[in-house]
Amino acid sequence: MVTQQDVLQFIADQTEDGQSVNFRKLSEQFWLSPEAAGDHLRRLWRDRLIGPVEPRPPRFQYRLQDAESIRSLRFRLAARGRARLKWYRRQNEPSVQWPLFR
Repeated sequence: MVTQQDVLQFIADQTEDGQSVNFRKLSEQFWLSPEAAGDHLRRLWRDRLIGPVEPRPPRFQYRLQDAESIRSLRFRLAARGRARLKWYRRQNEPSVQWPLFR
């Protein structure tokens, strides 16, 4: 199962390397169907964790225009996505357990 954290980390790595991600690259990386890869991108974009590389009209900053396909867009990690990755890392850190006194 591919998690949001996995996909965000992949997009973060690509963004660091100066590259963008489209549905095809995501599909190849995680062995997803094109539809599943597009769904991942749609959800991350809707939540503003990633953003399209190309400038968008203000009305369509976080959604597709009429007759536009997610397959035609390329994405990079957004600041909010970077913050979400930090949150995931903090959640995965082992918590300090106080010794139990008997």
